[in-house]
Amino acid sequence: MGISLKPGVAAPGLRDLAQRASGGNRQAQLELGIRYEEGQGLPVDLERARKLYTMAASDSGGTMWIYSPSPGGGSPARVLPVDRPVVHGLDEAKRRLRGMIHEAR
Repeated sequence: MGISLKPGVAAPGLRDLAQRASGGNRQAQLELGIRYEEGQGLPVDLERARKLYTMAASDSGGTMWIYSPSPGGGSPARVLPVDRPVVHGLDEAKRRLRGMIHEAR
């Protein structure tokens, strides 16, 4: 996420928040985006906030196609559908992202 983790530079708890955000935790992405947008323990960086809001707002899941190579016994390779549950992005992240886009105009 590009956060300085040097002692005395990052606010307490920021390292854990950044690690969770990097790991795909949508709530952590939203919280870190808010910190960047509002300058809470970090310098204001609207571009980083926008990127974090975009990740937190994105929907994921649905059908994913997986290539399965031939096991070697003469069977043809195939592509198999795998259905993953749909996980919706966070509404608060979507709202903040819309606000940033609206303000940029």
